[in-house]
Amino acid sequence: MLNTKIIEFIKSNNIKHEIVQYSSTCSDVQLEEMVNTSTTELANAAVFKIDNWKYCCAFISASYDINQNHLKEALKVKHIDLIKDVNIEVSLFNSVLTNIWIDQDLATVVEEVFFLIDVKQRILLKIKSSILIESFDANIVNFKFSSKYRAKINFLSPQSNRENFEEHESCFFGVSLENSNFVRPKLMASLDWISRRFPSCLVLIGDSIHRITLEATQGLDPIEAHDKALFLGSIFLARERNIFKKFEHLCNFNFVFCSEVQSYPDYQIYYTKLQELFEQDISFQASVRAFGENYHSKRRPQLSEKQWEYHIDKSSQYFLEEFAIFACLKRRNIPVFVYPGYFSTLTEIVDGKYPNALRELKELTVVSLHFRKRSKRN
Repeated sequence: MLNTKIIEFIKSNNIKHEIVQYSSTCSDVQLEEMVNTSTTELANAAVFKIDNWKYCCAFISASYDINQNHLKEALKVKHIDLIKDVNIEVSLFNSVLTNIWIDQDLATVVEEVFFLIDVKQRILLKIKSSILIESFDANIVNFKFSSKYRAKINFLSPQSNRENFEEHESCFFGVSLENSNFVRPKLMASLDWISRRFPSCLVLIGDSIHRITLEATQGLDPIEAHDKALFLGSIFLARERNIFKKFEHLCNFNFVFCSEVQSYPDYQIYYTKLQELFEQDISFQASVRAFGENYHSKRRPQLSEKQWEYHIDKSSQYFLEEFAIFACLKRRNIPVFVYPGYFSTLTEIVDGKYPNALRELKELTVVSLHFRKRSKRN
């Protein structure tokens, strides 16, 4: 295998690196999520045959879908073939080593490390991209690949806004921490979708509200959960800021943390009104609780009745705080909420089911996205 040969080459030449091996029981999805939520960049290596005679190896970010037409354009060649799953002979491998290409996205993280993955053996090679470039005398090229995923509208509420929601100048994009819908390839798909439709976007990072999840699922005390939640929010932005920069030529992305919005003077007013609605409108209360019950359903068999009620109460608190934050942003003239997931209660509010709900929430347009893997193509 190519990756094995590369590892052998690195070891034999005493190139500084680290080998990380995960359990064989770790699924592809789990592995992808673990690496794409780390501070490192996941990369793949692939061998190509150029113009039917010359071989080369390319290191490419695993966030991208390899497109051979883009490869031809980037390398300025007439024909290119991807050499799949081959046992490379030593002579051929030595030839490949003289023609190494590295994606510009990987080259720009010179001071960070990234992983080269051997999927079958669950082996990851951890190495600085600057060391990789120097060791292999690699050429840097912008392959301009697309993300592995494509984001599409799952549903939009109210339906009456389906044809005109893109006329707005801005939207806000909700980010849930430690959520698989925000691993790097899926995040890129969401940003691609947004940047094609809105000139500006406010990215709402759910730091402070994530404390509620940490209290319920990890048993942390309120202070510890709050500190960890704010830390995770900062880490997310630091880790993914360069991903947002990839789309800044199309859309102006700005960032705000939930902890900031919760300091706005109108936040507490909205939150108090939502608490009153929750107590007074049994239908609204049932909807909020049902969402929490669905979210925690997998944990239900392991929880006592008291623990179960605690989890549902925490989920209800989470949604009321979150909805108050959304109302603050709507009041500041950001009318479209984009999120890769489902908000049943918020959709019901937007569709007019709860007449006494906050006007700011009833006037929102809610866009729910879902992901599809791009079809393999040349």
